[in-house]
Amino acid sequence: MQESHVWTSAGIGFRRFSTIGEVDIREKVEDINTKFAEAREEIDLAMEAKDTVFFNEEALGAKKLVEEVLEEFKSLLDQVDERRRGELQRSMGMKMEQLKAEAAQLDEASS
Repeated sequence: MQESHVWTSAGIGFRRFSTIGEVDIREKVEDINTKFAEAREEIDLAMEAKDTVFFNEEALGAKKLVEEVLEEFKSLLDQVDERRRGELQRSMGMKMEQLKAEAAQLDEASS
């Protein structure tokens, strides 16, 4: 794995930017996409259980998976250069927003 570090000042402390290799990026994107699909399935299962005693447990599992996907996506964005970050945000950002919206439906259903 090829990795470089650049330290820059944004006026408030220092921020570290790392650049990871293209193969690593593809692997992480594939993993995020797989977990994205799993999270959507979990949300669907939870919504199907909406009026049952299983809803809270199903919803909790789905929300955990959604948080994991969003954290992995954020982590990936933090590891790439600005150009690649923009590409990833354009190609995957809407999916992440969709996932957030679907997870919010779980909160509404539990109210």
